[in-house]
Amino acid sequence: MENKKSMKTRSIISCVVLAMFFMVYNISFFLFFGYTIYLTKIGEIFPLNYGVSYWSSYAFVILAFVVVGVTLLVTLLMKSELKDAFLRLPIFIHSIAFFIFELIVSSVFMALNLFWFDLWFISITVQLVLLAIHIAVIISSFFVKSHIKKVDDKVKDKTNFIRLLKVDVDLIAEMATDNEVREAYIGLSEQVRYSDPMSHESLFELEKQILECLSFAKRCVEQGKSDAALKNCEIASRLLFERNEKTKVLK
Repeated sequence: MENKKSMKTRSIISCVVLAMFFMVYNISFFLFFGYTIYLTKIGEIFPLNYGVSYWSSYAFVILAFVVVGVTLLVTLLMKSELKDAFLRLPIFIHSIAFFIFELIVSSVFMALNLFWFDLWFISITVQLVLLAIHIAVIISSFFVKSHIKKVDDKVKDKTNFIRLLKVDVDLIAEMATDNEVREAYIGLSEQVRYSDPMSHESLFELEKQILECLSFAKRCVEQGKSDAALKNCEIASRLLFERNEKTKVLK
């Protein structure tokens, strides 16, 4: 719970910081652009080249802001943190890394464009590749989350039997007024407790028999039939032992 709360707080702070940095970046960018234009006009500096590479790099930075912002919002709304399919790193780390790389790459191509050549074909290609890699990582993260959820659901289904079985046995032990019956079911509860929690499709029929046996035992306890309750406890214990042995073989 604390981990989810911490993740949510981190995402909110990151979104606020990103929004502030977006404003600072744009103000700085256009102040620099306006000031250099002014200096060029009054002859203080030689004319700078604001070509395709310069403006496309700026566009890619704005796109990076949008992509990272959306990613952080998705992380904020998700119940669990997204992780990539390759290194299992949080998507938050990938987003920050992508954003930093994009800032560096765009700044390099802007500088090259201003003082040297307009390498727009290289600039656009490199930044498109960076963006494509990041989007691929995000998609892989959703795949990992979906896969983990399916595995967790499958494991949960396979471990439900033992958890529910222990509840049934404990309930019978609690209901029993005969000390011998109570002790027998307390012992059966311990056997259930140390049983392998993982089930298997081939054991479903055997597990069904155990549940039916306990259902009958519960009625016997309610009706005060101690001998029948003890007999069913013995049968359930034997069936559970068989189930556990077969579980070992099926691993």
